[in-house]
Amino acid sequence: MKLHQAVMRAMGGAIVIAGLAVPAAPVFAEDSSGAQTDKLKAESMRQREAAAKYVDDSVITAKVKAALIKAPELKSLAVSVETLKGTVLLSGFVDDAKQRDKAMKVAGSVDGVVSVKDGMVLR
Repeated sequence: MKLHQAVMRAMGGAIVIAGLAVPAAPVFAEDSSGAQTDKLKAESMRQREAAAKYVDDSVITAKVKAALIKAPELKSLAVSVETLKGTVLLSGFVDDAKQRDKAMKVAGSVDGVVSVKDGMVLR
């Protein structure tokens, strides 16, 4: 087995079959406690969690935009919506404080929104 691992490392993890280089599964040295495997699992879990958070933020952004469009008094707003870790930032221009307050309230009512930050400016 040690010879196989040494050959795999020397070849950069590729197997040559009939003149074609085929990527092979990476070979990792593992101690008796399985520490390397645990480390890889932890890294994979972090990557999946980061991807899930990004998707969640995208979904929240879409839901907030839809909610703003559905509100009759806010349809014509020129407001941008950005989301990071559940915190929504509303930015753009509103006609009055009443529109600003309504937009903040609507955004805050969407599932998944942790907080809403106001970056809107009165025209």
